[in-house]
Amino acid sequence: MRKMSLAFAAAAAFVLFASAPAFAGTEYVMKVGNVSASDGPYTLAMLEMEKLVEKYSNGRIDYQVYDNAQLGGERDLMEAVGMGNVQGCVIASAPAAAFKANFFVFDFPYLITDIEKAWKVFDDPKVGGAILKELEDIGIKGMNFWANGSYHHINNKRPLRHPSDMQGLKMRCMENEIYIAIYTTLGATPSPMSVPDFSTAIRQGTVDGTNNAYVNIYQYKWQESLQYMTETFATYSPAVFLVSKEWFDALPADLQDVVVRAEREACLWERALSARRTNELKEIMKKEGLQIIEDINLQEWIEATKPVHEQFRNRVNYEYVQAFIDVRDGK
Repeated sequence: MRKMSLAFAAAAAFVLFASAPAFAGTEYVMKVGNVSASDGPYTLAMLEMEKLVEKYSNGRIDYQVYDNAQLGGERDLMEAVGMGNVQGCVIASAPAAAFKANFFVFDFPYLITDIEKAWKVFDDPKVGGAILKELEDIGIKGMNFWANGSYHHINNKRPLRHPSDMQGLKMRCMENEIYIAIYTTLGATPSPMSVPDFSTAIRQGTVDGTNNAYVNIYQYKWQESLQYMTETFATYSPAVFLVSKEWFDALPADLQDVVVRAEREACLWERALSARRTNELKEIMKKEGLQIIEDINLQEWIEATKPVHEQFRNRVNYEYVQAFIDVRDGK
């Protein structure tokens, strides 16, 4: 049952009663949340999953979607799932790193330059599956990695064709040690700040650029203030679908199978949607005047950011990082 965006207070009040069956035949309620817009890939895929769950369970599970941060921000959602107050969520991988260090793997630069090849590493039980499994001791069952997007550099100073072109730029980044180190290593000045603060800063001219995925750049309308986009594939930020382990373990085996099956199908659906939307938005922003530089030598950028790998390799199980590198390099 779709729950459209409402004022947060009203949504929170509703959640107090959401564990009650919503219609005849319902045995379990599955509230899932995200911070995406109503037409964002996460929400659309959750709605797809809603149809699958209710179909495969014959209505025994009432699947409820709360988008637009109705149930809180991404860290709030993760904590709520761990405590069993929310049954599921989709969040970016970065907040999970605050709980399990191996989620920092996805912040290492230049691991993933072809996401279609990299999905097999995300889906490998010994790599992606092992990282997700680490969440179980905090009450969370990690289901699958969903698509978010490759992070490319966008700025209003000059085209970035070579790593040396980054010298002297002031670049916004997330408050993340690895992102800060990437820019420092490339000779730029990192400026950690929130998305709203950056949107103000670029209008005021106090920051030169940032890096992000096409879908986010378009959503925030940064292409209206920034001129140059370089497809550097600096990082890839996946999303994760998380489920309350306590809730999942209490389901009968047949309904556990329903959730697993429906989530996997929705995951693949969302990955395909994300790829299509990225290509569509890229063409739209080109027509709007954004200069997109695609013909760079990625090996230059890989070599230039190797010191970042050395700096942080002991923070994570580097075998996971190496697995992505091997696929990237065709090994």
